[in-house]
Amino acid sequence: MKESVKKVIQWVDDKLEVFIGAVFLALMVVFTTLQIVGRYLFSTPFPWTEEMTRYMFVWMVFISIGYAVKTGEHIRITFVRSLLRPVLRLCLDIVCNILCFGFSIICMSEGYKLLSIIRQGGQTAVSLPIPMWLLYLVMPLGFLLVCIRLVQCTVGIVGQIRKGEYGADAIEKEKGGA
Repeated sequence: MKESVKKVIQWVDDKLEVFIGAVFLALMVVFTTLQIVGRYLFSTPFPWTEEMTRYMFVWMVFISIGYAVKTGEHIRITFVRSLLRPVLRLCLDIVCNILCFGFSIICMSEGYKLLSIIRQGGQTAVSLPIPMWLLYLVMPLGFLLVCIRLVQCTVGIVGQIRKGEYGADAIEKEKGGA
């Protein structure tokens, strides 16, 4: 039993964002194709497909931010970082992660406030029977995922420093290389 739970947790840790992104992307292609077929073959487009595709794109972007943090593929200015010794690079990464964590907490908090306001209004999507607060739920969830990934990355960096793994091999490993 414990082994299967570990496998599920490992799968969620490794592949959750990729799975969600792939499913949303596939559904976006299907819905956009439906829109095109409805418009050009039947002269009657499906009114909900465009809106659903837009919401799925937003969800995919917010969920993917956590994956970008996990893989180190997010935007960063590396000029100063590349001038530093390897151990100082890792220390700078820790400082940057702490700053990003603070920013993510603020975004998560503000997203939750916005979500609460929208939920009280009882508004639904224009062409879908979906409450708007469900669509706005992605902001706090996405930044919660970013916070989790930042903690994971920071713990990994601290582990590298403690083990003395900040030579050329560790830097390549950090970049996703060898």
